[in-house]
Amino acid sequence: MKLILSDIREIFLNNYILFKLIYSENGNAKRKQLESNALDLDEETIERMQQSLRDHGRKVVENKAREEAGKIIIRMKDRFSTIFNHDNDSLPRVWTGKEDIRAITKDARSVVIDCKLQ
Repeated sequence: MKLILSDIREIFLNNYILFKLIYSENGNAKRKQLESNALDLDEETIERMQQSLRDHGRKVVENKAREEAGKIIIRMKDRFSTIFNHDNDSLPRVWTGKEDIRAITKDARSVVIDCKLQ
C-alpha cells in the first residue's frame, strides 16, 4: 500500500504545475470579475467571496488528483489481470486445476506493486 501511495504522490507532483495552472486560471478570472464588481460591496462580503474562490480552486485541484489516482488504480488492476491470466511466456494461462493459485496471485501482485506505472 505504501508503494501505491508513493506512485500516487509521484503522479501528483508530476502534475503539480498543471494543477497550479488550472487553479490560477480559474482563480484569476474570478478575482478580476470580483474586483470589477467590488465597488459597491462591503469588506465582509468581499472576504467571503474570496474564500469561496479559494475553496473552489482547492476543489478543482482535489478532483484532478482523485481523477489521476483513479487512473493509476485502473492501470494496476489491468496489469494484475494480465500477469495473472498469462504465463511467463505471455501465453494465455490454461487452467488445469493443478496450478498454485496462491503463488500465481503473489507473483502478479508483486509485479504490479514493484513496477512503475507509466
